[in-house]
Amino acid sequence: IQPENPPSELIIIGSHIDSNCEFPLMRMFKYGFIVIIAINLFLTAILLIILLIKNILIVIKLETLFLNIEIIFFWAFLILIPSVLIQLFFIISNRPVMGANDNLSGLAVCYEIIKNLSLPENKLKNVEVWICAFGCEEIGSKGSRNFIKKYMEDLKNAKVINVDMLGNKNAPLLVTTSEIFGLAKTNKQMNELILNSDPAVFGVLIEAGTLYPKVPLITAKGVKARRVHQIQDKGKTVEKAGKDTEVAIS
Repeated sequence: IQPENPPSELIIIGSHIDSNCEFPLMRMFKYGFIVIIAINLFLTAILLIILLIKNILIVIKLETLFLNIEIIFFWAFLILIPSVLIQLFFIISNRPVMGANDNLSGLAVCYEIIKNLSLPENKLKNVEVWICAFGCEEIGSKGSRNFIKKYMEDLKNAKVINVDMLGNKNAPLLVTTSEIFGLAKTNKQMNELILNSDPAVFGVLIEAGTLYPKVPLITAKGVKARRVHQIQDKGKTVEKAGKDTEVAIS
């Protein structure tokens, strides 16, 4: 989406097309699914520690302690077997999820951004916007990785917004700056900005002059308030409102 003037900044907004396969345990146990994964990782870590101790004892030839470690290793391995079987057969299936909460919600937002920023009254002045739909996200973000390789020179100073997981009912809208092993780090400042940015909608009577979108408003005391985002007359967006007209503004 090209701006009105030569672009001085590039913003990339993207989401992914593909769906992941269903996690049956997540559907059955919801947040209990995380506990099952945690137990599996914990037992695996214990096995690795026992193996390390076992090898150290072999090197220093402490035979009596070695026998006790063997028993502990055996029971830890026995307990881990059911967890491994659950992971192999129940954690992931070959049935793809429908994607309404994940990729489809992100693409819906991207579509609305295209539709709105393409309107003449919403044209950005100096910011060029790329809207991207990436494939193969669920198998290692291969689509976005190839996109970066292809357009590396153009992307060096770009700002990137990845839209994801917007379909949950009553879920808060959060801005995350990173995600490692499913643990997301949120941006407190941006989240507060979003929570306080809901547009106010009013019906107004234009007593004098002409009102245009993007015009800043002031209170009766002359204090600067928000600016006009959009003007509508009988449900249709208009580019201006003249004297003695009644319109809705956001």
